Amino acid sequence: MILDIITLIRDIVKMVNPLAVFECDQARMLNVKVDTMERFVTDSDGNRVSSDFVYVEEPTTGYYDIPYRGHQKQRTIMQIYFCKFEPMANDAYKGDTKFSQNSPTIGRLELKNQIEEQMVRPFLYFLKTSELGLRHPEIFSTIRIMYPSPRFDANEVSVGLELTVTQEWCLDAYKPIPPAPPEPKPVRLVDIIHEGFNMRGITITFENTESKPVDKSVGNESVGNESVGNESTSTNLVTALYSVGIILCGRPLIPAYAGGKWKLKEYTFPDTEDLIVTTIKVKPEGEFPDVWTFRDIYTMV
Repeated sequence: MILDIITLIRDIVKMVNPLAVFECDQARMLNVKVDTMERFVTDSDGNRVSSDFVYVEEPTTGYYDIPYRGHQKQRTIMQIYFCKFEPMANDAYKGDTKFSQNSPTIGRLELKNQIEEQMVRPFLYFLKTSELGLRHPEIFSTIRIMYPSPRFDANEVSVGLELTVTQEWCLDAYKPIPPAPPEPKPVRLVDIIHEGFNMRGITITFENTESKPVDKSVGNESVGNESVGNESTSTNLVTALYSVGIILCGRPLIPAYAGGKWKLKEYTFPDTEDLIVTTIKVKPEGEFPDVWTFRDIYTMV
């Protein structure tokens, strides 16, 4: 935000005086930079006159206003100096002494008056009528004006403004964005189910149905639940009777494989009731690697 303010200040300075040299830095670094610029130029009448120089001292303090309700604001204290140059040994005022009468320089107070008329007040006009000034008129309620002694070896004469620039910002724009959930991936059903696993709303797919045959040698496999009351009852969620060539699934059970053909590619269990797994009867890993078993049932997690 500070950079935006300095850019705005530079743009306004160039509107007031397109030939003015503009800089922003710490005071000790500006002392070095000013030594590299042309401080006096020749005007259209052939006279050597001072260059115009405007600098913003690098801001070092400000405020964040973060109310419980309403917009957040950042207030930055800016110091802007409008300068002209004079040879060494210039005086402030052309008084009655021989030094003042004989000095070829322009008095500092006269130069400061020129600076205010030619640069400072036109700058304030353009700042006040800018978008920033119209949105935040409070900027202009406490502008401090300064008339410092020369701060650089170049013997500048300056008029400074200290103002608090206000900008709005939004704290919620910096709210952390939660990471996206991981993409679902297929896993074998037997690798994730356990006693107490809820099959409610789960979609299962029957994979490797073309590359692996259904073989009666596998026997039986099932995933289901049991309830024990006056008599034991069993309800299977997925069951395979390989000896008769039938694989059933669902609630109620429907054929997934029968008559030597696959009837279903996938099945989604209803999400209207809990379907808690209490029994898991599957063949051990690697016992029937070349034929279809429950280890070829997949789901997405």
